[in-house]
Amino acid sequence: MLASTLAKWVVESNHPVVQLPPFRHSPLNRQVALVLAELLNPDQILVGDQGLARMPWPVGPEEFEFASDFPAVVKQAHRKAKWLQVIESCSRFEVPLHSVFLEGARLGAGEYLSSTQLEAIGLSSADYVESSGGTALVISETLGADENMLSRIMNVTHTHRVQLVNPVEYEGLLCSFARDTGEDFGFGRIVELNVQSGLLVIESTAIPPDQVRLIRLGSLIVDKNGNERTEHKPWSL
Repeated sequence: MLASTLAKWVVESNHPVVQLPPFRHSPLNRQVALVLAELLNPDQILVGDQGLARMPWPVGPEEFEFASDFPAVVKQAHRKAKWLQVIESCSRFEVPLHSVFLEGARLGAGEYLSSTQLEAIGLSSADYVESSGGTALVISETLGADENMLSRIMNVTHTHRVQLVNPVEYEGLLCSFARDTGEDFGFGRIVELNVQSGLLVIESTAIPPDQVRLIRLGSLIVDKNGNERTEHKPWSL
């Protein structure tokens, strides 16, 4: 079945060029490559490695010198230009934090403390605390590793761990808007997380006034100048 499906695809695609992924010499990789070549029944096979040329291909392989990759600085400049194109095509959205579901982040996954509860433990309305799964997420520009304060937060939230994050760390984080069906309809980056006003300010390729109910957060930071910055670990924000 697989052989007939591939043969039909080759004919319907007008004999396409098939490029295998970067090859690492191992018995399994050699077997997979040979089986794939046999199923595709190619007219020509090009290889850029003498070791590959000695393998028993169904068609005699031709050694080919592939062009060297672009220097890192050139690839970086190309990526920066692409990011700037995306940023320039974006519109600004101000999304109420508690009206959307955030996917891929700790933020929004738990119960948050009200301004009254924050004041009761000595925090201000500029701080944000929510708890989920035994961890208290604390977003604050001013709160440091104050052991007494962190202890009070854990007591109030009934957690055993505090994750302290500066709101600036969300700036530039890549994200996408998605519908209830899971379909993405806008791509962009977070401009600002304002916990005091409860807003996520986002630049997105979505067309206003699209309603946003689901936001998927990525891990890569891209600043306003198109430079790729820190990549955060999943669920660290």
